Amino acid sequence: MLPINRTYPTGSSARLATKTVRGQESAVEHLTRHAAPHGPGRRLPARGQRRAARPRRGHLEKALAVWRGPVLDGIPGSLEINSFAAVEEEKRLNCVELHIDSALALGRHHAVIEELNGLVVQHPLREPFYRQLMVALYRVGRQGDALGVHRGARRVIREELGIEPGRPLRLAQEAVLRADPAHLEAVGVTPSLR
Repeated sequence: MLPINRTYPTGSSARLATKTVRGQESAVEHLTRHAAPHGPGRRLPARGQRRAARPRRGHLEKALAVWRGPVLDGIPGSLEINSFAAVEEEKRLNCVELHIDSALALGRHHAVIEELNGLVVQHPLREPFYRQLMVALYRVGRQGDALGVHRGARRVIREELGIEPGRPLRLAQEAVLRADPAHLEAVGVTPSLR
């Protein structure tokens, strides 16, 4: 069996510490396997098969559970190391997006609102988090707050990038304004099981 590096938190912040663990995956390997383009966490439930969100969510929870802070945090790096860290962070964020989509499909709207509020602050230019927050708020009866999220996202994106939000975010706003769940589905939001 080949030795595999595993990440462990060191001190008060999560840093990469290398330790050989036989038969166990590193957080990066686990996340890569489950969030890969054809991995079990990436399989979107087909229309009429919404219950597929439960196993998908389980795979994503496993992948995110082994993550221990930013990749190579605090390790001075070369261009290659920084590139690797950026790619792995993008994989983690994609996994988080899919995990939240699964929670929304399962009707766990209240459960993701706090996490999404934090994510839009940490990643203010990542539009899918705004769209997911709008959907969660709308589904718990907070239509005004959902529209406020769109206003805030639009302001940030215009100030930072000088452009309007992308089409999925604009369509989500339109769906919330119309109070029409069918429009949310057209934007790619899986209807809730509940």
